[in-house]
Amino acid sequence: MAANSERAHAPMTRRIFQALIALTALLTLAPAAGDEFSTTPSFLPIHEAFKVSAIGTPDAIQVYLVAAPGYYLYKSKLSFSVAGTGVTAGSALLPAGELKTDPYFGDVLVYHGAVSARVPVENHGAGAFTVRVGFQGCAEKGLCYPPDSKEIQIANGAGSAASTEWGWWRVVLAIASGLGLVLTPWALAAAPILSFVLLRNGMTFRSRVYRGLAFAASFLAGYSIINASIAWFSPGIYIQGALQSPPVLIPCSAILLMLCVTMALRDSATVPDTVNRLIKGLSRLTPAVSSVALGVLTTIVVTPYVPEPLASSMQFLRAGGNKAGGVIEIMAFALAMVGPVILMVVGISQLVSRPRSWMSGARQVNAVLLGIVAIWLAGRVLPGQLTLGLYGVLAVGVAITLGVFTPRARSNVTTVLAGLTLAYGATAWLGMFKGEADPLNPLGVSKGEALSWSVVSTPDGLAAAIAESKTAGTPALIDWYADWAVSSGLSNLAATSSKVRSAVRDIKLIRVDLTRGGLPVRRLLELNGLMGPGAVQLIRPNGIEATEHRLVGDTSEEKLVDAIEGLVGLSVK
Repeated sequence: MAANSERAHAPMTRRIFQALIALTALLTLAPAAGDEFSTTPSFLPIHEAFKVSAIGTPDAIQVYLVAAPGYYLYKSKLSFSVAGTGVTAGSALLPAGELKTDPYFGDVLVYHGAVSARVPVENHGAGAFTVRVGFQGCAEKGLCYPPDSKEIQIANGAGSAASTEWGWWRVVLAIASGLGLVLTPWALAAAPILSFVLLRNGMTFRSRVYRGLAFAASFLAGYSIINASIAWFSPGIYIQGALQSPPVLIPCSAILLMLCVTMALRDSATVPDTVNRLIKGLSRLTPAVSSVALGVLTTIVVTPYVPEPLASSMQFLRAGGNKAGGVIEIMAFALAMVGPVILMVVGISQLVSRPRSWMSGARQVNAVLLGIVAIWLAGRVLPGQLTLGLYGVLAVGVAITLGVFTPRARSNVTTVLAGLTLAYGATAWLGMFKGEADPLNPLGVSKGEALSWSVVSTPDGLAAAIAESKTAGTPALIDWYADWAVSSGLSNLAATSSKVRSAVRDIKLIRVDLTRGGLPVRRLLELNGLMGPGAVQLIRPNGIEATEHRLVGDTSEEKLVDAIEGLVGLSVK
């Protein structure tokens, strides 16, 4: 009887223990699971889940939207409209978005985190106006918010780049801006190229002027067409990237090297007759076509350089301003930038052509300058160490030509010059093997500590980098960079200036690499209202750009440090 009672109680005991184990497991897992066991999860208010802000630029409104973690915005539900006297808005430019299978709308494109939109605006009244941003989003946990909107006041001047009140005063400003850039390497690169066709015996002053005008006309036409096309048809990198690519630059560099060798050997008595006949043939052929052809080649050399005055004229065109007026501005700027250089070359070539003894020396100097421009051009797509080595080859060749190994046959001045040139060539080769790339500092002497960059090349990558900076509560600096435009922006300045390195010490550094081109890069430039590389943006800790501190074109140490001081509100020592 007792045995039967024990067998009857055994299943009940097991059930009790099983229930206790299950209850214990449930009590243990519930706190860890958190909201998964909550039937009423908490959700943020709509304007905390989705934050919207906007600022005005000369030709657009930059709208910034941020979805909190665990929330997302629908791309198709975003809308933008403006209200104000004489203000009209174009179609918004938006990043691609992420494909998501949504429980409410099926397969849709959405945005997580930060997203930037650019709305082209024409503000003919140049006054303040209001932008209304409509949006709708959801929480990943299942709540879909109703459509909402936010109105933001935009200050005076935004969108006024395309004002219908175009006047010739804009041309005067373009000329003044171009004259201020006469002594830049970009303008001076035209001098040896044009000199190739002007440094000839027997040419009259009139023929030199005519060829100089033909060179100027072809350069102005090419420069204006390219930059106007950039403004109208793309944000810049697609056209620039196509021109600044190996299939274009390497042949152009080879042409310049051929001109360099031709000019260097023209007066040499040791050149074989066959080579002499080839040089004379080129000399007869070149004048007929070289002025126009070399003007076009110079356009390719100068294309990557987009200084602020030129960017302003291009922005005017892209914003829908007077098309003829905008093109005239670009032509006036280009003429003012290279016109004095062309006049200088015509005058000097006429001067040195009179005493025949000067002509040979002038040709040799110009041959060296052509070689420098050729290597500079090829260096946009060649590895930096190789480019430095090529400068070394050129320097050693010049030293040998000057008689570095036969000093008794030369004057003391020539001997010293030949020795210095040979020393530079050897130093350049040593720097190449050391891994250096800067021809102005071949051994990397006193080079500062390398800066740490977050490198991005897509809109999503840039948004994520800015979001990281915002989360950390720190400002950010964005350097728009391309390998073929290394002379612009922050590329060299950060490496050589201790004051700049000190200024950016507590700032997140973001580098947008535009070298490869393509649709993502075009979209990046488009979304940020830029024409190409060589620009610097400063981002406040809240993730919004300080547009008043944007720098375009060559950036000096003083300008950059002043902009950073204006951003952080502190003096940089």
